[in-house]
Amino acid sequence: MNVIDGNKLASDLLLELKEIIRKNQLDLTLTVILIGNNSASLSYVKMKASDAKKLGINVNIIRIKTNTKNEDIVSLIEENNASKNVHGILLQLPIPSHLDKNLLLNTIDPDKDVDGLTSINIGRLYTEQSNLVPCTPHGCMHILKKLNLDLTGSNSVVIGRSNLVGRPMAAMLEQHNSTVTLCHSKTQNLEAICKNADIIISAAGVPNLITKEMVSSTSTIIDVGINFVGGKLTGDVNFDQIKDKVKYITPVPGGVGPMTRAMLMRNIIMAYSIQNNLKLL
Repeated sequence: MNVIDGNKLASDLLLELKEIIRKNQLDLTLTVILIGNNSASLSYVKMKASDAKKLGINVNIIRIKTNTKNEDIVSLIEENNASKNVHGILLQLPIPSHLDKNLLLNTIDPDKDVDGLTSINIGRLYTEQSNLVPCTPHGCMHILKKLNLDLTGSNSVVIGRSNLVGRPMAAMLEQHNSTVTLCHSKTQNLEAICKNADIIISAAGVPNLITKEMVSSTSTIIDVGINFVGGKLTGDVNFDQIKDKVKYITPVPGGVGPMTRAMLMRNIIMAYSIQNNLKLL
């Protein structure tokens, strides 16, 4: 079957992580800072908390009013940085526009930065020194690993250049010896570029961006797109048009999403390992 079951891959990984927690008797706590009432953010936090509960990880969700000032959130983050009982800190994005995202993210202790988004951890990623990397690209790499694909010498196309997905994704693929083309909204001749790719990872947020004319029978398609069309969740890929033509493809939903959340759980254990100078993963 060429459709990748992200739910199954995530479930398998969560079982492995649960055993690590049990075997080492870990008492882990994640602090989630949730600002405002963004419905998507509320849903994501609920799913993350559910995953954590299954593994026995404590989750402290701190709800903050939309009009809260930067300095108040900085103080809250610093309080959690200082607590030895908190092992991971997550600032749920997006945040209200009046707040300074870079300031708040970079207030998080890099060793508790389970989203891998502080400037220090991004720098460590690009210099191959980081163990805390963004969860979505890490999840994509886990999928590729489970497919037993040899990335050495492969041609990869990453569509989207955000710090959350596109840029770290390109770096990880390159570090696994793939030749990477990073595309974006200003890229010309996207179809021609994709036609020559062994792997296409789309995180553009554009429904039906990837069509059957852009892929081949040897293509592996990882769809990171999250779009709502007519009230229905869909990715960047015209799934029905492409699914029978390519080598592998992830669906939306049920593809990358579950892997992203599983990698967050992995990062909590990794953060604990870093803080205690242990090798648990």
